[in-house]
Amino acid sequence: MDEFRKPFEYEEETGVIWPVRIFCILLISVEMFFCVICLFQLTEILAGIPKVRIAAVVLTVLFMVYILVTITFLYKKAQKHAVKMAKCYLITRLFYFIPSILIIFSHTINDKNAIGSGYGKFQSVRDIIIMLLITPLIYILSFSILWYFYFIKSKRIKEEYEKV
Repeated sequence: MDEFRKPFEYEEETGVIWPVRIFCILLISVEMFFCVICLFQLTEILAGIPKVRIAAVVLTVLFMVYILVTITFLYKKAQKHAVKMAKCYLITRLFYFIPSILIIFSHTINDKNAIGSGYGKFQSVRDIIIMLLITPLIYILSFSILWYFYFIKSKRIKEEYEKV
C-alpha cells in the first residue's frame, strides 16, 4: 500500500538533511556569485598594484575551491570532519569577505566620480554607505553567525554527522 510520507522521512533515502542541503545550495548559488563579484571589483580596484591583484585573485580562487570542498564533505558525510569544515568555512568567509567589502567601500567612497546621476552612480554618500558597507556586512555577519549556531546547537546535525 502506498502511503503518503512526510518530507523528513525521505532523508533516509537521500542521506542528507534538508538544512544542510539549503546551506549547500546557498554556498553554490549565493556565495560563489558573491566571490565572483568581489573578484571582479577587487581586480579592477587593485589594477595598479599587480602583486596585490594577483594575490587577491589567488585567494578568491582558493576560497571558491574551499567552498566546493566544504560542500563535498557535507554531502559525503565525512562524519565529524564535515561539520568542522562547515564551521571553519563560516569563520574563514569572515576573513575573506569583510576585508574585500572594506576595500571596495573605501575605494568607492574616495572616488569623486561615484556620486552623481546616471548609470552606475550613487545618489549620495549615504547610498554608498548603505549599499556597499552596511548591507553586505549585515549579510556576511548574519549568514556566518546564524549557520554557525545552527551547526553547534542542532540535534539533527549531531545525530547525523557526529556519529562515532
